[in-house]
Amino acid sequence: MNKFFNYVRFGKGIGAIWLLLYSLVIAVFIGVGTKNVGNDMVPTLQNVADQLLPIKVENGTIVEPKETVKAVKLDIEGVVVPIILDTTIDSIDVTNFKPGIYISRQSAYVVGPTKTQIYPFEGSIFLEQRDYTDLFRKYAAYLGVMFGILSFVVLFVIYLAIAALNALFTVMVAKLFKLNLSYDGGMRLSAVTYVITSILMSLLQYAHLSTPISLYVIAAVALQVIVLKAMASNK
Repeated sequence: MNKFFNYVRFGKGIGAIWLLLYSLVIAVFIGVGTKNVGNDMVPTLQNVADQLLPIKVENGTIVEPKETVKAVKLDIEGVVVPIILDTTIDSIDVTNFKPGIYISRQSAYVVGPTKTQIYPFEGSIFLEQRDYTDLFRKYAAYLGVMFGILSFVVLFVIYLAIAALNALFTVMVAKLFKLNLSYDGGMRLSAVTYVITSILMSLLQYAHLSTPISLYVIAAVALQVIVLKAMASNK
């Protein structure tokens, strides 16, 4: 424990390495989880492709299939998204339409709960009817990597900001125990206790136990107070 106390009081840096490592671990879980969810959706996406394709676009207009209406349901983990292909018309008035994807001869309409995005077709492309599972899995892997990298950056910034704010509290509490703790020392202690508390909360969640934010705050504060009191007793 003395080594840890010395690290908090006299160590170098602000404890960012602990936050980096924790951010990396969580980002890996997020990336792998994203890839797995994507892979689980591959059969559903292939089923949609089998029903909608082939589609041929020439000069921004669907020319195959002609004069056709198809309705497909995309089930995303219990959320059903309708996909309607209507090549009997050039455009669709999607006012008051339910959320879904609507395709006319010249545009695709993505209708959300509050906003609609319109994507006019451009150029020429032919989407044949074939097995796309390998392609879908590649996209799932790509999304997993991208979400993992993005999560790592965002989580590290958030964790660093939390530790920086918490360090102010740590320094004030240290004064109550008559400890001369610098702000950098407060950051080092905040970083370590944040990681420990987060791991404990994750284990409780994994055990399907309730972990309200109030419990996390109480646990984090209690851990810091315990450490500071122990440091005061050993100075």
